[in-house]
Amino acid sequence: MVELQLTYPPSVNDYYKKWCQGPAVKVAIDKAGSAFRAEVLRFKLVDLHNPKPLAGRISMEIELWKPDRRKRDIDNPLKCLFDALTYAQVWLDDEQVDCLLMHKRGVESPGKTIITLREI
Repeated sequence: MVELQLTYPPSVNDYYKKWCQGPAVKVAIDKAGSAFRAEVLRFKLVDLHNPKPLAGRISMEIELWKPDRRKRDIDNPLKCLFDALTYAQVWLDDEQVDCLLMHKRGVESPGKTIITLREI
């Protein structure tokens, strides 16, 4: 079992930046996304002391405390969380997640996310 306690993830709208370059649309990780990725990587290296990614099938539970009372869709943080966990090599790929349970827990400034991963 792996448990991570992180800040509230950025909105998927803030995680990426998009721009046009000629006829092509370019996409890159924005500042908020880079900062969240760095937080997940730092947590993995410092708090988990586990350099090896989870390799099996995964059950994932996510508990979210919003940073404020604004309305937020429950699925909005998922892409950012999955991308950051893959980037930090907590797992090999988000395709490994077979079971996902999410809870909205309330409001707690500056926001909080607790993720529990279990190999199944």
